[in-house]
Amino acid sequence: MLVHIGEFLQAVTESVYKRENLMRTAKKMSCPKCRSEQIQLLHNKGIAKWKCRECKVCWTHEPITLIRSNSN
Repeated sequence: MLVHIGEFLQAVTESVYKRENLMRTAKKMSCPKCRSEQIQLLHNKGIAKWKCRECKVCWTHEPITLIRSNSN
């Protein structure tokens, strides 16, 4: 399976943007159960899964992402 370098770079860039957006969201989020700010991102494949470090509850949350235009 051959992938064009442009498609590969675009996929990597989108992944980085998604990760940055999730990290910005984590700074503003708190646990839905105990309201603790001690949360961690378990994975970001598909819909992001989060876990509270205090009460150990897990939940999914995908923030609204910005649409970026690469037009020059």
